Amino acid sequence: MSIRVFLCDDHELVAAGLRALLSACPNVEVVGEGRTVEEAARLVRRLRPDVVLMDYDLGPGQHRNGVDGVAAVTEGSPHTKVVMLTQYDDHRIVIDALRSGAAGYVLKSASRDELLAAIRMAHEGGALLSPGVQRRVVNELSERSAISDVVAEQIRESLTDREHQVLKLLCRGLANAEIAEELHVSVSTVKTYLKSIFEKFHAADRVQVAVAAVARGIVSFPELKR
Repeated sequence: MSIRVFLCDDHELVAAGLRALLSACPNVEVVGEGRTVEEAARLVRRLRPDVVLMDYDLGPGQHRNGVDGVAAVTEGSPHTKVVMLTQYDDHRIVIDALRSGAAGYVLKSASRDELLAAIRMAHEGGALLSPGVQRRVVNELSERSAISDVVAEQIRESLTDREHQVLKLLCRGLANAEIAEELHVSVSTVKTYLKSIFEKFHAADRVQVAVAAVARGIVSFPELKR
């Protein structure tokens, strides 16, 4: 079954390029486009896509940006996931987007594979940050992490070897199916490990786990490159 994608970008040529790129990808279908937050929210409410690719800067004269668009889109279609696709790598925008409920943040300079990974992960209920902004976000949020060093040490000691492997792959941005392939286990087994990891971190989603894990050194940056 194809992942149904909606595009929200005020530049027609950019949207056309994205449409052409995604149309050539198997299991991805572009079902509509919008140029403003209002138009996107209206069309998404009717089309019910799986994922929306939302630009941040929707052009001069627009009173609402892509972060506003996340809330507007998901209010009318709660199951739809929004991935911010933008040129800005400002950690403040990234944090605002994630707080608004975005299921990923990808730079327009990203490769096709990275964009597809973000779409697939959002569709699966996960979240992905472009590697180019991940370090900035982690550094910014490390001081705000709800997990103290003491609690982080307790989590580190409680993780099994396999859970740590899954956690490391999660922090690298791999989707459940990719983690399963990497570890030669089933997707259901990966979900079981993730459930245990989420409980140990007292976290509700992958982004919270990843930020806390890297900010508190449970997963190190060298591990993310392996």
